[in-house]
Order: sequence, then structure tokens, then C-alpha cells
Amino acid sequence: MSALGYHEPFLMGDSLASTAGVTLFYLPSFILGMLVADLLHKRVGYKFWPRSDWVKTGILAFSAALGLAVNSDILREFVFAAIIFCVCLGGWGDALLRRRPFLFLGRASYSLYLIHLPILFAMTYWLQLKIGIAAVVLIAPVLSLIAARAMYSLIEVPGISAGRTVAAMFTRRPVESDFALREPPAVAPSSGSQTPRPVRQ
Repeated sequence: MSALGYHEPFLMGDSLASTAGVTLFYLPSFILGMLVADLLHKRVGYKFWPRSDWVKTGILAFSAALGLAVNSDILREFVFAAIIFCVCLGGWGDALLRRRPFLFLGRASYSLYLIHLPILFAMTYWLQLKIGIAAVVLIAPVLSLIAARAMYSLIEVPGISAGRTVAAMFTRRPVESDFALREPPAVAPSSGSQTPRPVRQ
């Protein structure tokens, strides 16, 4: 992107070529996020993650320092994806992310992703000269969270429910209406043993 003269790719989008460039620029980040979620879902790496919180903290601190030190966006994305993966394997970081504020951010993350840039750009355009860019940067996240909460409740949850209802019409499966509202269950460290299945009579 810098070779094409776009030093801030997230501000571009005035043509089809620049829009495609922005999409390709951020595509690896989305792919890494999907890969991390898939690995966590398959419980890959649980048995190799150390039990000591001190060792876990040291690994995360070293990884964070490495991510800040590297002078490559691609390498930095891989490092911070690894940090997120390691945090979710267990320990104090995983326990912190399971608190209600972070669980809400996880559920409303898509709405927040959609709304935060329009709010930031609108406030910058209309209010920067009146209140200053520092105030805009401080106020925009708060307004984004409020708007994301409203979008999640008024659009995302009903949309998910409607989508599952339509899908159930074709698959003939029961629909759980509270699917989007339930908090994810805690993930226990894998011990390598499986729970015995009940024997059918």
C-alpha cells in the first residue's frame, strides 16, 4: 500500500482499486483470527501450556515485547495472534477475559467493528476544530460502545434469531432463541482423559 502512496490504508476507499487494496491489507488479520478461534475450538495446545502463572506471564510479556519491537505489520499480527491464543489457553488472562465486560465486548464485537470508524470519522469531521483531536479520540470510543450495545440488542440479536429460524425451516432442526444471549461456558484444561459415555439400555 505504501508503494501506491497510501500511507494510512484505513483512510482510503475513494476508488475500487484502493478499496480492494484496503481489503487485502487487512485480510491476513481476519484469517489469523479465524485460525486462532479454530485452534482453540479444537483444543490444540492445551496440554503444552505451562501450569505456572509466572511462566505464562513471562511468555506473554516476552511475546508482547517482541510484537512491539518488530518492524513489520505482518510479523506483528502473527505475534499478537499468538498472544491471544496463549491467553485463551488458561491462566489469569483467560480468567480476566471471562468477566462480564469482556464477554459483552466479545458478543458485540461485530457491531463495534462496524460502527467505530463511522463515529470516529464523523466526530473528526464535525468536532475536531471545536473540541480538538484529543477530545475526539477520547469521546469516540465511548460513543462507539454505546452505539454497539444498541446495534447488538436491536439488530444483531434479532437478526441472528431470524436467521436461525429461517435455517431451521430448511434443516428441520429446533431453534434455540437465546443462542446469541448465552455466555460461553468456561473451558477446562484438557487432561487427556475422556468422560465415559453412558451405556444405552
